[in-house]
This record gives sequence, structure tokens and C-alpha cells, in this order.
Amino acid sequence: MGKRMALVFIVTSSVLASLSGSGNQIQSGLEAILSTDPQGERLADNSRQNFIGSDSLRERVVTQPKESSSSQKLTVWATAYSSDPSQTDSTPFLTASGTLVREGVAAANFLPMGTKFKIPEMFGGKVFIIEDRMNPRYSNQQIVDIWFENTADAQKFGRKAVTIELL
Repeated sequence: MGKRMALVFIVTSSVLASLSGSGNQIQSGLEAILSTDPQGERLADNSRQNFIGSDSLRERVVTQPKESSSSQKLTVWATAYSSDPSQTDSTPFLTASGTLVREGVAAANFLPMGTKFKIPEMFGGKVFIIEDRMNPRYSNQQIVDIWFENTADAQKFGRKAVTIELL
């Protein structure tokens, strides 16, 4: 094993010594390797487009997906809850997804976590996001449970049939 390590060290040192001339030589060597297929044939020169340097990570533009112009609409029951321990589990200020409760949080068992929706007839353009779950006994029902800061407002909201717009 010692001879093998020595051989690897010698080969590595030789390669590094031959490439240590300039950074351009290293990049040119990398481009040559990346621009040939396994049989050694030259590929189209797109290596500069695909090469990611250390600075390019900061410059990469991330685009957000555009909202669909035709949103899916569902008629569901809307109810309300607050962080009252009688209405929640043992962690009343923590959602099932691990975030803290806040305005715009909703619970539902029939929609995936992270689903965004609006209730235009009641809240205009306000966006809600599913970050919590309801008691399992509501699993077979289409109910969205909207979080309110205090119990009185949640009780005042009651239970309403609404049309939600999935985003």
C-alpha cells in the first residue's frame, strides 16, 4: 500500500507541476476534457456556457414560476382556529410543517403542504398557505381551517361554504 501511495503522490505532483504555469492552461485543459465524448471526438463548444466559476454562483438569476392564468377553483368549508390549547395539540404556536403560526396560515388534510390559495369572496387577493393539519377525524372532508390570532375572532368567523382559488 505504501508503494501505491508513493506512486499516486509522484503522478499527482507531476500533473500539478505541468499545469502550474497559469490558470488559463488549467481552464483550457478542463475545457478540452469537457468538450470531447468518451471516444475522444470533439463535441460542440459549449463549455463556457456550462462552466460554473466561483463568481458565477452569485450572478445566477433565479426565476419564480409564473402563476397559472386559469386557477383551479374548489367549493369547500372554511372554518377558523386559534392557538388556544383546547383547539390544538401540545404545541399551539407551531404548525405541522414546523413554522410558527402567523396571518395567512391555514390547515387542511385534503391539500398538500405548501399549497397556496385565495378566498376572493371574503379576503380579496390575500394568499393563504397550507402549513398545518387538522385533526385526523376531518381527513375525508374538504375543509380549510384558517388561523386567527385570537379565539373570539375564530369563533366569530364560524363555518362557511366558500370557493377557494388554488394558486
